[in-house]
Amino acid sequence: GAYELRDVPPGDYTLTFSRSRYVTAPWRRGGGTGNATRLDVRAGADMTRMDAALIRAAAIAGRLTDELGDPLENAWVVAARRGFDEQGPTFVTAAVGVTNDIGGYRISHLQPGQYYILAAERSESFGSSPEADIGFARTAYPGTTDIRHAKLVTVATGQDLTGIDFSLVPAPLGRIEGRVFASNGLAASNVRLMLQAIGNGPG
Repeated sequence: GAYELRDVPPGDYTLTFSRSRYVTAPWRRGGGTGNATRLDVRAGADMTRMDAALIRAAAIAGRLTDELGDPLENAWVVAARRGFDEQGPTFVTAAVGVTNDIGGYRISHLQPGQYYILAAERSESFGSSPEADIGFARTAYPGTTDIRHAKLVTVATGQDLTGIDFSLVPAPLGRIEGRVFASNGLAASNVRLMLQAIGNGPG
């Protein structure tokens, strides 16, 4: 488990340790949590005892279906925790999975702890059926659009938790229409428009 980095040019660095099936660990002075400690590497410096302990990553797996029980392919499934951003309370994404052709998903490289499992259609599927008036709302496990009724999923160190199955909730789709004009007042053609959700999470 020993390592050595030679001929490091002077400068500011952070040090990160990663291995498959383990949680990526930034080096922090004194241990603890938070961001990696910034290292000021000076010419001729010899920095020792830069040790780290890796913990085995956890994973959450299950199957995502529609309201009829049919599998949903290429949907986002996210493990998230409550947090804050500049707009206030939100969900902070820990890891993301994508469903396969039978609706199966697996979210890996998770630290042990409690997570909300959120799912939504992927963006490229939006509008794929232009005449449809029903889509799917962002849904939390075990199958609710109200986060107050969501169930936290707990995983231990190195645990591969399976059977977290649920269905997306149908929801009416909205429509946005308008016209785009150039600065000379004439209709503008071949303009690309993008609709982007605000905030963290899928969708």
